[in-house]
Amino acid sequence: MKFFIRLLFLLAATLFAISFTVRNTGKADIDLIFYQGSVPVPLLVFVSVFIGALLAWFFNLIGNFKKNIQTKKLKKKLELSETKISNLRKLPLKDA
Repeated sequence: MKFFIRLLFLLAATLFAISFTVRNTGKADIDLIFYQGSVPVPLLVFVSVFIGALLAWFFNLIGNFKKNIQTKKLKKKLELSETKISNLRKLPLKDA
């Protein structure tokens, strides 16, 4: 079901992009540090979305990396605790 929803979303986004490209054939003036000129509006939107997607992916990657480090630390702590509990269960009981 997840695959179908993703496919449907991808199809809708593709149709939207095609419709946007057909309707907006004009040019936009841009003035960057390293480039000054005019570019087609669809190209400008595509590059902006692509850069945004790359940044989102990069920050997601950093977040996942931090979570993996935390998970490894917690697993080590859990193993140590389980070892301690196992050793305590092996000790003989003393009557008072």
